[in-house]
Amino acid sequence: MEENDQVDKEYINTKCLEVKKMMWKCCTKTNSDYYQPFLMAKKAVEEENSKELVALSRKSQAFSEASRGVIEVVFMFTGRSQ
Repeated sequence: MEENDQVDKEYINTKCLEVKKMMWKCCTKTNSDYYQPFLMAKKAVEEENSKELVALSRKSQAFSEASRGVIEVVFMFTGRSQ
């Protein structure tokens, strides 16, 4: 019985979220003058986050490549194979 309750709660949460998103889109389009500053700020934050994610991904890739180089050098000096 508890499993069904959990499934019902998840279904309700999912449906509520869908309705909330739909209402939000409708409301912001209908009242675009009012929501414009908020939407512009939201877009700016999303763009900045996207740039930061790209930069972080590049740093991670560079670190990974550098780590492989260090591991290769360690194996060279220890006489071990990878």
